[in-house]
Amino acid sequence: MKKLFILALSAVLFWNCNSEDDSSNSDNNEPEKTMVIQQITHTKEDVSITYAFEYNEDDTISKIIEKQGEDVLNTYEMDYSGEEINGVFINKDSDDPKLINLTYEDNKISFNLGDSFVQNTYTNSLLRESFYYESYNSEKKEKEVYYNISDESISSMIVKEEVIVNGKPVQKAITYSYTLDDKYSPYANLSPEVKFLLFILFDDINALNKYNITEEKLGGTITRTRASLYGSDNYPIQTVITEIGGGEESFLYVYKEI
Repeated sequence: MKKLFILALSAVLFWNCNSEDDSSNSDNNEPEKTMVIQQITHTKEDVSITYAFEYNEDDTISKIIEKQGEDVLNTYEMDYSGEEINGVFINKDSDDPKLINLTYEDNKISFNLGDSFVQNTYTNSLLRESFYYESYNSEKKEKEVYYNISDESISSMIVKEEVIVNGKPVQKAITYSYTLDDKYSPYANLSPEVKFLLFILFDDINALNKYNITEEKLGGTITRTRASLYGSDNYPIQTVITEIGGGEESFLYVYKEI
C-alpha cells in the first residue's frame, strides 16, 4: 500500500490551484465555517485506525500520525519550501525511513520513490492525465490514467494498462464514475498531497474531492454507496460505506476551525 503512495501524492498536487472555472456547485450549501480535519477514525472488519493531524502556524499539515490503539504504525511528515512541497518523509525517525522526492517542469510534475516513477500533466493546474510505473519483482508495470473533473472533484476516471492474455499483451481500459452531492467532503480544505495520501490509506476516492460522493460505479454497475451524517456546520461527522454484495466500513471525523 505504501508503494502506491507515490501515485497518490502526485495525482492532485495542484488540485486546489486556479480551479474557479471548473466549479459549478451552488454557494447555498457552502459551510459558514472553514474546517479542517483534526482526527479521523477508520473502522473496517472490526479494526479501527486513528489518524491525528498536526498543523503548522500557516494551517498547512506538518505531520500525520497513524495509530492503532496506543501503537504508532506510521508517521508522514511534509517538507516545504515556502508554499511548495519538496517531499514527504515516511517514518523519518525509524530504521527504514523513506523520502518521496518531487521535481517540477512547466505543466508537469515528477515523483520518484525507489523503482517507482510518476509524471503527471496538468491543464489550468487541474490534473488531466498521468503516466506511471511501479516495479514488482523486477517487472515494470505501466498505467495511464485520465481524469474528468467537475466542481473540483473527480466525476470519472479511465485507467488503461497492458495485461497479458493467453501469452499476448492486450490493452485494458476500466472506467470508474462517481455521483456527487452538494455538500462538502470532510477533506475539502486539506492540501492536495494530503488528500491523496488519505485516498491511499483508506482506499477511498472521496478523500480527493471537494464534494461528497454518494454512489460509485464500475462501468455502469453500482459497486458502493455511502451515507453521511452531517453536523450543524454542514460537514460530515460520520460516513458509512456499503459494498454492494459485501461489507461495510465507517469513518468518524473530528474537525478544527481555521
